[in-house]
Amino acid sequence: MVGNNTESDDSKRDVFISYSHKDIKWVKECLLPMIESWKLDFAIDHADFLPGRRLASTIHEFITTSNHVIFLCTQGFIDSEKTKGSKNQGVRSQHLTFEETEV
Repeated sequence: MVGNNTESDDSKRDVFISYSHKDIKWVKECLLPMIESWKLDFAIDHADFLPGRRLASTIHEFITTSNHVIFLCTQGFIDSEKTKGSKNQGVRSQHLTFEETEV
């Protein structure tokens, strides 16, 4: 089961998973089965993001409504961020702001 938050949108889920789409195979084959085996309530983009919503605000919402965040920082993520340039500055800022305030 992917993206299994069955409670209201206001409830806290256990974990939000952020990753590069270059790593989707590993996420689906390795990470998600592990998280599901622990019976954690999680959110992930391909199952839980609504089409048409701004990406940065959606990520911010999922980070703030989750008890934990798995931020998968791989070479694929680093490479994708280099090629995006400033287009995704808001998303990077959301991730950095959250990490800085929670540490």
